[in-house]
Amino acid sequence: MNKIARFLFGLLFLFVSCKHSKDLSSPHNYSKPPLLEEFVYDSLSQYNIITIGEAVHFNKTMYDLQLRIIDSLKVSNVFIENSYFTIKEILSDTSDTKYHFKDYSSLVRAIHNKGVNVIGMNPGYLKGNVLKFASILKSADTVLYENLNEIFRLDSFNEAYYWYRMSDSELTQLKLRLDTLGKRISSRIPDFIFDEGCYFIKKDLEYVYLKRTIGDKERDSIMFRIIMDHNNSNKKSVVLAHNFHLTLNNNYKSNLGHFLKSKFGNRMFSIGTDFYSGSYLTNNNYHSKEYEFSQVEFNGLKHSIWRKNDWTNLKQPFYYYSKDLPNSNYKTKWAGGMDYKKLILSINYRTDFDLIIFIPTVEAGKL
Repeated sequence: MNKIARFLFGLLFLFVSCKHSKDLSSPHNYSKPPLLEEFVYDSLSQYNIITIGEAVHFNKTMYDLQLRIIDSLKVSNVFIENSYFTIKEILSDTSDTKYHFKDYSSLVRAIHNKGVNVIGMNPGYLKGNVLKFASILKSADTVLYENLNEIFRLDSFNEAYYWYRMSDSELTQLKLRLDTLGKRISSRIPDFIFDEGCYFIKKDLEYVYLKRTIGDKERDSIMFRIIMDHNNSNKKSVVLAHNFHLTLNNNYKSNLGHFLKSKFGNRMFSIGTDFYSGSYLTNNNYHSKEYEFSQVEFNGLKHSIWRKNDWTNLKQPFYYYSKDLPNSNYKTKWAGGMDYKKLILSINYRTDFDLIIFIPTVEAGKL
């Protein structure tokens, strides 16, 4: 009798264990889902560098997520990929109104107000891959530049600049162009000038000369050097940029995530983000656009298998986050990803990111 009872009890225990295990792999059946903050604190506190990728920029839901992660860690530095305005402009509330994203500004101010050092990477006033190449020009007759080939520095507002020493012939040509421009614009200085292939941008009553535009490969290399130049290895740093820049592999270009992983190894943890549906700002950043993953066409085929709450064919693992719930569930599934151009990528665990946070619905940031 005792043997039969023990046998039946064992079957009951096995049934309950299997049922509980099945519940843990289900997208919605968790008895005690951990808080996102608890997960971050328990799992990420040991790392020196934590990167958080964005499926799209200027998205309120993703900013809320980033701030929750930063709040859960004792972070000293936050490096932000920003190409529209400087940290100084945000903190002083002087950024150009046409690029004044309220949620983005709120994120920067919230991080700054916590005593965290906020460093803007690759600040360019133009849309696209633009970087400020040497020199600060105070007049047509005075050109200030460092007597070194390449220097990174931070000003008092923690804005990273890239200085490039121009050749004598370049300086001569530049002075001639400035003379011509000075006669044409007289006393009224516009915020932006484009002349004969050169960009001139007014900053604090000075001109910033943009020697040329750059591609993603060069841009990522420069962002990496900015981080290395201003990161303290004894303190924790968070890097915020597009998913595209922060993937760990080197399949697409020589990207920032690959550089950081090569340098920091197991002291770095990489997080990617993705979402199923919602709104995001279009390329011109003036209008919001609705998006649903299952309607995206790739190679002529719609990804109908990416139905909401149906992730049975996906790999693992990811952390499931919903802005509508106070806590977030740790899942044993995996979600694919997109780069900033909305091209579906084949995301592989431990190849592209250490973890991906999948957000069912996102909300575009406010202008």
